[in-house]
Amino acid sequence: MSNISSRAFCFALIVALALLGADSTTAQDRIQARVVGFAVDTDGVTPQPKESALAKLGDRVTVRIDALPPTSEQQSIKSAATATATNNSGSSDEQSWIPGLTHAQILKLVPYLADRPLKGLYPETVDPESHTVTFHLERTPSSQEAWTDLLRNPGFDPRVMTFSVGLEDKQQLPTKAKISLVVIPKKWFLASIAVFFILLYIFFRLAAGTALLRDPGVSQGYMPGFTVLWRRPSPETKLGPYSLSRTQMAFWFFLVITAFVLIWMIIGDMDTITPGVLVLIGISAGTALGATAIDSGKRKTTPEPARGEESKGFLNDILSDGTGVTFHRFQIVVWTIVLGFIFSRRVLNQLAMPDFGTNLLTLMGISSGTYLGLKLPEQFAPAAPPEKIQSQSATAGQAPDKDQQVS
Repeated sequence: MSNISSRAFCFALIVALALLGADSTTAQDRIQARVVGFAVDTDGVTPQPKESALAKLGDRVTVRIDALPPTSEQQSIKSAATATATNNSGSSDEQSWIPGLTHAQILKLVPYLADRPLKGLYPETVDPESHTVTFHLERTPSSQEAWTDLLRNPGFDPRVMTFSVGLEDKQQLPTKAKISLVVIPKKWFLASIAVFFILLYIFFRLAAGTALLRDPGVSQGYMPGFTVLWRRPSPETKLGPYSLSRTQMAFWFFLVITAFVLIWMIIGDMDTITPGVLVLIGISAGTALGATAIDSGKRKTTPEPARGEESKGFLNDILSDGTGVTFHRFQIVVWTIVLGFIFSRRVLNQLAMPDFGTNLLTLMGISSGTYLGLKLPEQFAPAAPPEKIQSQSATAGQAPDKDQQVS
């Protein structure tokens, strides 16, 4: 019985010593500090940090970190740490002004925005005298996912969120600082949108008044150039029907370039075009090239364009061949619109262009191949026989006979 009691007493003593050592270690490792605000303005470091600041990706922010009033237990631990630091002066493990952190650990602090750690974003400068730490808000390979969550679904109003610091593998410090994060810079956006609408106006004027998006070799008469921007085409100009393949190529051109500029404005990244997007652009360009080659081959056997082959409206032109609306044209239009919608949503939600899978790109290739294959037997708009045209002209030039006048 005495042996059992002695064993129980020894076990309890070991557990108590282990817990006491764990509590001491935890107390030593606990960071007793808080972020009191942003300490830099136009005049430099301020004695009274501001609790709010306006910043955007790419800016530098400086925060002040003050120690919390220590308890009696923490004071004794601090005294022991100070004595150790005195004996080991010049060591990289010397205690800093932040209780629980050494100077080497301060260099490993990272910002916390809305409780999200920006991993790999370490201090650019540290000033122990003013108790300030400066961070450069930029995207690192480790923080890309966090930045995407913070900037997704961009808007014009700054997003107010808490700003703190902490070690990557530990909890953030208490904070009183709040940052207003600008997602879309208004000046850059307004300038970009102005240039975009000017280009869009030029494009639509050229598309409506020239053969820019029309089947090649069909339009007749004088083809105006940039003069169509300020005056109308000549009445003798007969514009041919719109081309489905050229329209699809223009659709992807504007969608990709708009997404590229938008992502660049928000995150500053220019390497955003994915292999899937390149393949998609290549499919649309190849479709336009193949359609042009097919139409050119047809016109070698029919030197003169068919009479009456003029535009019947944008939708009728891209959905119809010489016999009417066809399913293979309708299919490629629907798939282009669906993929364009998915593309736009991915850009807004993830701030990245989608990398379409192999199966989806193969499906687009099949649709384009079907369109080109069925374009071979397509006929131009039927023309009236020359004899009928001559007879109609002669009839129109003759005066009506007496019986017609009586009737």
